[in-house]
Amino acid sequence: MFMVTRTKLVRLGNSRAVRIPKAVLDQVGMTLGDVEIEVRGRELVIRPVAAMTLSEMLKTFSPGDTALTAEDRDWLDAPRAGNEML
Repeated sequence: MFMVTRTKLVRLGNSRAVRIPKAVLDQVGMTLGDVEIEVRGRELVIRPVAAMTLSEMLKTFSPGDTALTAEDRDWLDAPRAGNEML
């Protein structure tokens, strides 16, 4: 079923917000959470951002992403200065 609903664009601080009726959200299976907004010509397309699993997140990293800087290495290799627990 294709639903057309009219609503208002309202001021929310320095931004603007659109109130989306629950019936519309139910129709597309959306709940609260992060969304992406895409501009297509003069239209806005709003879609939910799918949460990534840990496995999916780890696939986005490469070994170089976790390389230690010289400052990190100095800090890790520094002698204890007090009552730190290792």
